[in-house]
Amino acid sequence: MSWYGKIIGGSLGAIFGPAGAVAGASFGHYYDNKTGKTVKQEKKEPTPMAPEERRRILFESTFFMFAKVAKADGFVSEEEVKTIKTFMLEHLNLNAESRKKATRLFNEAKNNDLPFEPVCLEFTKAYQHDPTTLAQTFEMLLAVALSDGLLHPAEDALLLTCLKNFELNAQAYESIRRDCLPEVDPLYKILSCSPDCSNDELKKAYRQLSKDYHPDRLAAQNVSEGVRQLTEQKFKQISEAYSTLCKFRNIR
Repeated sequence: MSWYGKIIGGSLGAIFGPAGAVAGASFGHYYDNKTGKTVKQEKKEPTPMAPEERRRILFESTFFMFAKVAKADGFVSEEEVKTIKTFMLEHLNLNAESRKKATRLFNEAKNNDLPFEPVCLEFTKAYQHDPTTLAQTFEMLLAVALSDGLLHPAEDALLLTCLKNFELNAQAYESIRRDCLPEVDPLYKILSCSPDCSNDELKKAYRQLSKDYHPDRLAAQNVSEGVRQLTEQKFKQISEAYSTLCKFRNIR
């Protein structure tokens, strides 16, 4: 099988939009040391290992980590599955037999309770000499996490684990993280709820506010153009806040 192909840069951007453009090849070329300075990554010697074992780790670890990142927020979305299938077909160039095996590995990892970090460390040990493979793997994991339009804190935690173990450039991730990791407290305020409210309370608040600010209701009241525009903006904020919190809370 032909692994990874041209994932860095353009193809990453095509998967999850402009955020991909700021990543590019930078993950694999530099990392932040303990002093906070960005330094060139040192090339390490390969860990002694049979080629077949290295390839096994590459295949099995990749789909294990895909599954754990996809399931980190509580469920695997259709968008995440679509992204992984795209990688199988267009970037990893897996044949039918390999795709079947990859799907089985993904489903097993998705449904078991095995921890993420030991597999991540095994992968790191096998490819510590190859920062390009580490960087490309991280970028695929990042694409999976962002494919549903939201970076969940649990996904973020796994990605940070990869950055640390792979010794990649954290600065390249921080800009994406700032844009995609939601600040949820303001969203609860829009819905007049507290962060510790139940899902039923959140739904009830949304339904009431959605009813109060629905454009059709105001159209029947013959309000001024200024009030209509403000109300439509509020209705949009309510809908967007609820949609994001539903993703955050795994409300389907």
